[in-house]
Amino acid sequence: MRILIAEDNEINQKVLTGLLKKGNHILDIVNDGEKAVQKAKNNPYDVILMDIEMPLLKGPDATIQIRQNIGPNPNTPIIAMTGNVSEQDIASYIEVGMNDHVGKPISPERLNTILSSIASGEGRKSNAIQQEQEAMEEEQELPPTDESEVQSETPPNSAAEGLDFSYSDKPIPTPLDRDSAPIETDETQENTSDLDSESELGPELNTPSSAPIILDAEYFDETMLISLKDSLGGKQLLELLEGFYEKTEEIIQALKAANENEKIEELHARGHELKGMAGNFGFKKLSRTAERIEKQAKDKKTTNIASDINALPEIYTESKDLIQEWALRVKKDK
Repeated sequence: MRILIAEDNEINQKVLTGLLKKGNHILDIVNDGEKAVQKAKNNPYDVILMDIEMPLLKGPDATIQIRQNIGPNPNTPIIAMTGNVSEQDIASYIEVGMNDHVGKPISPERLNTILSSIASGEGRKSNAIQQEQEAMEEEQELPPTDESEVQSETPPNSAAEGLDFSYSDKPIPTPLDRDSAPIETDETQENTSDLDSESELGPELNTPSSAPIILDAEYFDETMLISLKDSLGGKQLLELLEGFYEKTEEIIQALKAANENEKIEELHARGHELKGMAGNFGFKKLSRTAERIEKQAKDKKTTNIASDINALPEIYTESKDLIQEWALRVKKDK
């Protein structure tokens, strides 16, 4: 499948890339809503994964523009990616034209179920494939050959209930030629082979999912960590964690500066970013502290926000130490 990912956090981009590249999907990645609209205007996609909170243009506004544009994606399934999943929030996403949502932290199983349902298309051909084949037929003035209809390599696990992916009336979905195009990002080509490179830390997490639960539940959602390990592999997970550490330290410093300068919008944006990113890696205590910062900034009730910001470095350091101990202990249990 050809997938457009609109996500402004580069670590979340890498997590999604790691999860999706195992299905050999063709990925285009952008980091704001305006670029998502432009990409969708010029390229056909089978599905668009749309972050809700992005700079320049938020996910719902980008969705409205994509639905209104004359282009190849007016009916392409758009899936919200968000940590805000109340009934009211979900209803608002549907109202602007989104088809479903994936909560943050992102569940690999949930994501796979939705994509499998879209790939099956309930007997319909995917949007991107249909348009590419039609363009080829017009250019060559020849009927499609058997080779143009490639059967899906990943059969759907189950259909997502209540979804209406009525974006084409033509039969038989399937992914594009998976080896024909690289993953594209806004700024540079993303070299996903780096995620497969050898790492000194790599073998530490290459253990069965049945490894004993030894992490402090106050700090971690170990189920999320094990799910990521199973989906990405131990080496890739640890490499992504290194990037997560670097980004977390950057955000903590930005939060301190924003609080000192009383920049409420920056506090909200950075708190939201850390909440989702930490949640994706199962760093529960760090994510919940960031969530409190985000909420206080959103409500403009910042009496206690300084104490939460000041607590972040210690929570982060303790979490980082615990995860390293977890990796070592898991290795011993092999």
